[in-house]
Amino acid sequence: MDAIHIGMSSTPLVKHTAGAGLKANRPRVMSKSGHSNVRIDKVDGIYLLYLQDLWTTVIDMKWRYKLTLFAATFVMTWFLFGVIYYAIAFIHGDLEPGEPISNHTPCIMKVDSLTGAFLFSLESQTTIGYGVRSITEEC
Repeated sequence: MDAIHIGMSSTPLVKHTAGAGLKANRPRVMSKSGHSNVRIDKVDGIYLLYLQDLWTTVIDMKWRYKLTLFAATFVMTWFLFGVIYYAIAFIHGDLEPGEPISNHTPCIMKVDSLTGAFLFSLESQTTIGYGVRSITEEC
């Protein structure tokens, strides 16, 4: 069944007929399977409405997009905190090339690259354990 295209200047969906007992021959608003047959076209700023109500936009998304958004949010927070941990190690002087100073204790043990900082962030947020990476009292 084809969808009904409704412009904003078109007539209303429900019309009152003179004959109360007569059923008007008009298309259904909802199909028998539960899908909406109404499609609103030619609305100015329709894409801004999606950004104004972000929660409803996420609810109305297809499942594959929701799962992608969910996974991407986790990876982005791991990366963001990895960059923060990398910056802390850089400011503390833990990333200096060459041999480490004998009495220097790094702020975060075994974080000497952005990859190590990303893994430390992942291990911290998922609480799977640190292994050799751990925070020291130097921070």
